Amino acid sequence: MARIPNRSIERKDGPPSADDVRNSLTQLAREKPPSKKRRSYEILATGQLVVNDERQFTNGQIIPNYLVDLYLPIIGYAGLGILTALYRLGTYANRVPNLTEFAAAGGMGYRSFVGHLETLEDCGLIRVERPSNRDRAAHKGTRISLTDALQSVAPELANHVQERTLVQWQFDAAS
Repeated sequence: MARIPNRSIERKDGPPSADDVRNSLTQLAREKPPSKKRRSYEILATGQLVVNDERQFTNGQIIPNYLVDLYLPIIGYAGLGILTALYRLGTYANRVPNLTEFAAAGGMGYRSFVGHLETLEDCGLIRVERPSNRDRAAHKGTRISLTDALQSVAPELANHVQERTLVQWQFDAAS
């Protein structure tokens, strides 16, 4: 039940009349509370771009909106497609035996694919563990692990992201 602030119901010699209460409630309904709509993203005074979201994040089956909004300008559509495939695979992403097959499944060449994996790793979105010489000789494959995506972008990339994102209206100015 909503709490009604103690406003201008004037007390006479007894309890307020029904008309006084009705008039006071009507006045309250007409007044708009001061609202500062919170945007999805905010650039701090330090220049860091952060996510304003207090939801619990998923375990990798859904790409959160902030990943697309903040990282698309950095990783591009190809990187986002690879990341989506990795999220789809979830905990099985490390079972992909061959990066060449993984790249071919998405219609991409091996070198382009590896370049996008490096970009995703640089952003902290995945961790790639390549086999050492001994493990490579034993035909062990590259392990790709999903990480908890950072909810912020480094200050040196914040302007780039804000200029190129699809949702510029979701950004608050420096605070």
